[in-house]
Amino acid sequence: MPDPAVADSQKQVLALQSLIRDGLESHHTLRGTCAFRFAHDERLNFSVHLGQGHVGFSPGVAAGADAAVTMQPSALAFILASEGQIDFRDPTLAEAVKVEGATELYLHVAHSWLRPTELELRMLARAEERSRQRQQAGPIERLERLEAPSEAEVLKRIQASTPFIITGCMPEKLVGMTLAQFGATYGHVGLSLAGEDAPVSLATLLSRIGAKKDGELYTRGTVLPDELVPLFPPAYFAEQVSLPQIWFGAGRNPSEPVTPLHRDCDPGFLLQVFGRKRLTLFPPHEAACVYPKGAFCSYQLCWVKPHAPDLEQFPRFKEAHPVEVLLSPGEMLVQPTGWFHQVYSLDEVTLSVSHFLIEE
Repeated sequence: MPDPAVADSQKQVLALQSLIRDGLESHHTLRGTCAFRFAHDERLNFSVHLGQGHVGFSPGVAAGADAAVTMQPSALAFILASEGQIDFRDPTLAEAVKVEGATELYLHVAHSWLRPTELELRMLARAEERSRQRQQAGPIERLERLEAPSEAEVLKRIQASTPFIITGCMPEKLVGMTLAQFGATYGHVGLSLAGEDAPVSLATLLSRIGAKKDGELYTRGTVLPDELVPLFPPAYFAEQVSLPQIWFGAGRNPSEPVTPLHRDCDPGFLLQVFGRKRLTLFPPHEAACVYPKGAFCSYQLCWVKPHAPDLEQFPRFKEAHPVEVLLSPGEMLVQPTGWFHQVYSLDEVTLSVSHFLIEE
């Protein structure tokens, strides 16, 4: 007689495969095999095979898989119960999933599980309409720099879909501090890194960067550790902002982005603290030109890579109008909802802190 528990688990695995199949769309260009292992029952194991615009499945763990994911039952239940609103930093998921091999391939597959809410879709649609109205005054070719604008002025520009830079924003406790002094003072603070089972100290991360070690050397917007939060008080709308995020470490090289092209569902503030960053922005109303992914929540990644576009696969990208931005220490970029952006680190080590204005 069939075991009801096994039958239920098999249904869950089929539901997970359905999310992957529906979420990857036909634009995906990544190739490789990602195997899923289930610690409680190896009969549930399967592999995802990605070809150009093609997704296939096979039972078991494929030999030579590029990425291998070991998933606890709690992770599978969490994903299916989330209704597409998944934070990959959530301990329920992060502690129940172990990834080996090509982390980028796993993340590519994992993002197919996401689904936007009606509110997020409305917010982005409103952002595109504001952007079209702003376009009537002519395209933005460079961002204006302002010193100490009022909250009313900041909000006015956000609502007009006009990104800009605020100068003189270096936090008071960090004025005059070097990166080396920052590392010596806060080297004990733990940072979350993709692929690590436990937080890595700031000093260890700097040591890895100095030794040019392989592996993940950048925090990719994890939550700012509690001990560092007092250093970065919100400059505006203190009662309406999200938890701050930290972007710290080293990229591969200045010509490859540390953050791929995407747009956020809320207005964003990006404070540059150490090092310089370059950003490529695209206005919300040019969404069709940058091919945003249908599977997303909170922020929407794009299929096209502005630094190496495949114009045969993404022909409308040549119609897009990029805006290049250089962000130096003490400057803060304000991005209205829906502005697409890709970020590059220009120096070996950079530190940025971001948060969002919660409008809804």
